[in-house]
Amino acid sequence: MRSVKLLLVPIVAALLLGGGHVESGPRTARLRIVAPATMEFRTLGLPLGAFTGPHTFNRLQPGRYVVVQAPPVPGVLQVSCTNGQTMQQDLVAGDDVTCTFSIVSG
Repeated sequence: MRSVKLLLVPIVAALLLGGGHVESGPRTARLRIVAPATMEFRTLGLPLGAFTGPHTFNRLQPGRYVVVQAPPVPGVLQVSCTNGQTMQQDLVAGDDVTCTFSIVSG
């Protein structure tokens, strides 16, 4: 009986200290915006409602996020994201997406 108690103590201690928890993978997503330093953006669902230039949003919960370049810039705006989506991003846990905004002509 004593040996059983000695075996259970480390198991209970590990569970109480979180040692028994196994992560199944990332539970958040990352969204990187690559853009000229002066380009302005408005967002929906992201921690910042507006920002200028490049920015990285870490630890986003899965969901829908919108990034819009505003006010409009002179020229033609080109948007390219590594997941094939554009300004509206439907992110799932583990996503690591980079969106590049550039002006292709004036």
